[in-house]
Amino acid sequence: MKICHIAIKHNIYSDSRIVERMANSSLSRNKVTIITSGEKSSKKGGLRVINIGTKKNNSLLNFYKVFVSSLKINADIYHLHEVPLILIGILLKLFGKKIIMDFHEDFEAELFDKPYLTKTKAQIIKFLYKPLKIVSLIMFDRIILAEESYKKKFINLFNKIEVIKNFPVSSKFKFKNKTGKKKNLVVYVGVISADRGIKELINAVIKFNNYSENCLYLDLIGPINDEDFKNYILSRVDSSNGEISWLGKKKYSEILSNLTNYDVGFSALHDKENYRYSLPTKILEYGSAGLYSIASDLPITHEYIREGLNGSIVKPNDSDSIYECFVEIIPKIKDNDRENIRKFVSENFSWDEEYKKLENLYLKI
Repeated sequence: MKICHIAIKHNIYSDSRIVERMANSSLSRNKVTIITSGEKSSKKGGLRVINIGTKKNNSLLNFYKVFVSSLKINADIYHLHEVPLILIGILLKLFGKKIIMDFHEDFEAELFDKPYLTKTKAQIIKFLYKPLKIVSLIMFDRIILAEESYKKKFINLFNKIEVIKNFPVSSKFKFKNKTGKKKNLVVYVGVISADRGIKELINAVIKFNNYSENCLYLDLIGPINDEDFKNYILSRVDSSNGEISWLGKKKYSEILSNLTNYDVGFSALHDKENYRYSLPTKILEYGSAGLYSIASDLPITHEYIREGLNGSIVKPNDSDSIYECFVEIIPKIKDNDRENIRKFVSENFSWDEEYKKLENLYLKI
């Protein structure tokens, strides 16, 4: 079977859902191609990547290139990963193609969290999106959602929905039972923004280091899309005497190899609609590498954190709560049973079961 994934805005090598989970898992049974932008065209290990240009190109030109490339591939199934690609899906459907639309997040809730969109612009996009979603998704063959809670946005399409969660492939994470380093190392991986609790984290680290003999070292790994926030982060890095570092965006393969060197992973997001019921994937990735997690007290968090075993839950938007958590966990963090943390994740949140659902869906359509 020929599967074609299309993701133009995603950085596919740092987005674990597209390459590491879905595409690579399919290679033993299917021929898999990814159409994307901003990456070199390549063919490695059976996975073919087609680059249609830079991400900064005119979007209409990119859409045309995507459509032409898609037809040339002549895949059995086209798996779309971004909402604007609904338009590509409609065109491909008119040519008789099988289409899957994959919603990684709650798009309608996420709109209002975009720093570059005013509320008015977000409302206009939402107004235009809703009828397009209804008409086009009725045409598509299947809809994949990354979370059960997204179903409420697709009430009339239940017969086409499959929920495939972002559980990690735990076996791919390098694992060490001890970090081998005397320093207390904290890491955040993901898009670096204010609504992901980064200011609160930095303030808590600075406060802890001012009042404790056990110094914390924080690494921030990921892109910063907001220029003002980037300046804030750089100012904090410069004044931290080496205790806070921004390492930029890393390939997922690097994260798989290096995450186990840290003690604590941070995922204490703000209390926003898009975060309340969305799987905090990073918690499970931290756990796969043996790290203890700090996460926000949001409704979904309690499904994935067992207090004292794989993580602690703190108040969202609250640097004092994060600081108090550090005070409690850091003195004993080196004695954590990292093997049990990893085991808890691999036994309860397995990508293997999610992939079976994906493969069955491919076969059905």
